[in-house]
Amino acid sequence: MDMREIELKCEILKNYNETDRNEIYALDEYCQGMYSFENGYEYLEKALELFKQGDYVYYDNVLSYRDLAEMFVNEGWFSDIPEHLEKYIDIDAIANDLMYEYEKLSTGMIRVD
Repeated sequence: MDMREIELKCEILKNYNETDRNEIYALDEYCQGMYSFENGYEYLEKALELFKQGDYVYYDNVLSYRDLAEMFVNEGWFSDIPEHLEKYIDIDAIANDLMYEYEKLSTGMIRVD
């Protein structure tokens, strides 16, 4: 770990609450999978940039596409589904489609716009 990375981590600890820190570190993990930088601190810099822009959606502790699909259905993303039609909802098909929009991380799911 170089000095710049240490400085960034100290800045994050000092200036952000626990929820924000979790999102920044999730964005850092996302950046490590999506970008190719020479220095480790550049991933964290990019993560902070994305965090400040706010062009992402992060679901902490949602660890599978199926869980994400179930959450969306339960939260009414597909409108109110009458009880007698619920058995026709294909959660696995929804989960499969979500794989094209969301990245699975070690701590949750993320979509960066």
